[in-house]
Amino acid sequence: MSIKRKTAKQKKAEADRIQRAITGMMLSVLAIPRIYAHAEKLIDEGATDEQLRAGIRQYIGEA
Repeated sequence: MSIKRKTAKQKKAEADRIQRAITGMMLSVLAIPRIYAHAEKLIDEGATDEQLRAGIRQYIGEA
């Protein structure tokens, strides 16, 4: 399996999606890197914005 390199534009778009998904959630600062990694995995799997929000909520136990 080859690893796809992401462009700066793709990384920025993903970061923006993740930021929108977690805005307003009460999170520990220490948990953010783990949540971000999980969100990147969901995006790589093709998650929509709604699925991304739901996946993050489920990951942090808010669902």
